[in-house]
Amino acid sequence: MHSGLLFSQSSLDKTIDLFNHRHEKANGLIADSTHINKCISAFESEIRKGNVTEKCALYYLLSLNFKVRFVYTNEKQKRNLLDRTIELSEMYMKKFPSFGPILFEYITSVGLKAELTGAFANATNGVVEKMRKSSLKLIQLDSMYYSCTGWKVLGILNYKTPYIPLIIDWPSKTEAKKVLEKALKYFPTDIANNFYYAEALKENNETEKARIYFNLVLKLKKRENAVLEDLDFQARAKEHLKSL
Repeated sequence: MHSGLLFSQSSLDKTIDLFNHRHEKANGLIADSTHINKCISAFESEIRKGNVTEKCALYYLLSLNFKVRFVYTNEKQKRNLLDRTIELSEMYMKKFPSFGPILFEYITSVGLKAELTGAFANATNGVVEKMRKSSLKLIQLDSMYYSCTGWKVLGILNYKTPYIPLIIDWPSKTEAKKVLEKALKYFPTDIANNFYYAEALKENNETEKARIYFNLVLKLKKRENAVLEDLDFQARAKEHLKSL
């Protein structure tokens, strides 16, 4: 029994290492589907064997969300996989209620679907409020996780969600800037922190300051285990700079 657990851990670690090289053989911002599909199959194999640890569940969800963002280009495929990922996330959140990283993957999936469906513009459907409550819970569980990602989500929601009197009265672009400044204070070289802070500055009509931070996004070193994610932020920063 002990040796079986050791073997399982070893195979899981090998798959995680494979996941950490998911950017290899990418064509621009389109990832190699063969690579990430191997990761997904391996994590599903671990789960079928009953090895559903926090780490295994987390990396499985990470792989699915990565596939949505960097493999699929078809909107229907994205939506179908997001529906599945949200369902799995909800299941693993019940299994590991105090594990913040899984909660973040749930927020990520809901956010990706909201972008596809326009839920941010139609904030009355409950999706945005669900994301807000989840981000507050993530801050409570682990405020420093993934470079203060709970604060990042809360900031993004504040500047992307429309203020609707008597219905949704919490969104504030000023509050968004303050919240994102907190994340930037702890992780000043994180590309995502700088990108979202720049967007918040732009939303607050602080154009020149926003330009500084978008340019900083282009200069900062990309994370070795999140190359495509950071390349995506840099591509989006370039688009913003064109419009400033």
